[in-house]
Formats: sequence, structure tokens, C-alpha cells
Amino acid sequence: MVNVDLTEAARKRYFKIYELEELRDAAYSRLLDINEKTKMFHDRRLKGGKDFKKGKLRSKWTGPYLVNEVFPYDAVELENPDNGTSWKVNGHRLKNYLGGPEDSIKVEETPLNPSN
Repeated sequence: MVNVDLTEAARKRYFKIYELEELRDAAYSRLLDINEKTKMFHDRRLKGGKDFKKGKLRSKWTGPYLVNEVFPYDAVELENPDNGTSWKVNGHRLKNYLGGPEDSIKVEETPLNPSN
């Protein structure tokens, strides 16, 4: 017969299981911290400079367009001031209009003097 102390083996097994549970809980709390920091970083990069109000805007296609209404979840209704048509787009696809030259082609006219 083998001399085995079952109470000592049970105690060691219990402490090993308890240690594994502590390691699992520590890893889970680190994961929650990492996920929270990643979400904060992602949200900070998304929401910068995208507060649209009624006014002049330029889309990524052509423009400028006017904002008629801003809906929840970044939906924006745009209006083309040339023909009055309006449509809804995702606000992530827009950028602010800062003025400056538009996409129209301007031809510079130079009068020719036949005497030269």
C-alpha cells in the first residue's frame, strides 16, 4: 500500500485552483482597461471637428452644398443651391467648407491689341 496524504494533496490542489482564478480575474480586468482605452482613443479620433450646423458645406464630390437639417446618428440633409434638390447623406462623408475657390473653371480673358 502506498502512503499518500490525501488532505495535503487536496490542500495543494485547492490553492492552485484559487491561484488560477486570481490570474484569470486579473487578466479580465486588464482586458477591460485596454478595451476602454481603445474605445476612448477611437471615439476621440472620430468626433473631432464634425459638428455640423445649418450652413454652407462642401462634400467630397462637388459643391458647396447647404445643410438643411442635421438628424440623429450623423445623418445630414444637404441642398444644392443651384437647383434646389436635397438629399440625405452620412455626416462622415462630409467635410467643412472653409471658403476659397470652388471647382468652377474660370477663363481669364486677355484682350488682343492688333496694333502690336
